[in-house]
Amino acid sequence: MMLNDQRKVTFTSRGIVNITYYKKTDLERLNQVTTLYVIPNKKASVDMWLYLHIDEVIKQYKVVKFEFVSDRAPTTLKYKVKKKLSKPVQQYYTMKEVNDLLLRQIIFKWHDFNYKLEVVPECEKIVFVLESKAE
Repeated sequence: MMLNDQRKVTFTSRGIVNITYYKKTDLERLNQVTTLYVIPNKKASVDMWLYLHIDEVIKQYKVVKFEFVSDRAPTTLKYKVKKKLSKPVQQYYTMKEVNDLLLRQIIFKWHDFNYKLEVVPECEKIVFVLESKAE
């Protein structure tokens, strides 16, 4: 996130483009989280939140924090045995896949919103903070 109090005009091959840089107040507003949701990396949960629920939640609250966390179930012996025996098991995204899906949604849906994205590789967690648009 770039912090700058000025608007700049950039000249490109397509013509003049206005670029707005974020201010410190934008970052401060993102740090005042109203609601927190913790979402495991199960395929069903991630898909449900990314494609359905985040849009509904952001209409209700001003600043929402989503934490996508890595579930430990795929590393258990029980899960591995069931998978080897071709029993039905819960499907999981890797944290890289969750990050890619989240980035895709940011690019296509929330690029105009004030947001913050943080990837914490040590604890396998992705923190996404989204501020609803002022209407």
